[in-house]
Amino acid sequence: MIQNLDPEYLARELRTGEILCQIDDAERALFKTAPTTLEGVAALLRYAYEFVASGNDWADWYLDHGPGKLEDWNSQLHRHLAEAVTNIAVRSAEVRHA
Repeated sequence: MIQNLDPEYLARELRTGEILCQIDDAERALFKTAPTTLEGVAALLRYAYEFVASGNDWADWYLDHGPGKLEDWNSQLHRHLAEAVTNIAVRSAEVRHA
C-alpha cells in the first residue's frame, strides 16, 4: 500500500477519474442519440473519423447481446447509423406518399 501521498495529488487523481467517466458517458450518448437527418449521420461519421484520425480511441466498452455476442464501439456505430438512415428513408417515403 502506498502511504503518505500528497492530498492534492490524490484529489487531482480523483477528479481525473471523474472526468474520464464523464467522457465515457458522452461517448455512449453518441450511440444512444439517433441522428434524424442525413446531415446528422454525416456529422457523426465525420466526428468519429476525426476523433480516431487524431490518435484517439473510443473507450474499450462493449454491448453484451448474450453469450458470444459482444459488440464493440465500431460495430455499434455502424449498426446505429444504418438504423438511423433506414428510419430517415422510411420517414421520407411517408412524407412523399402523404
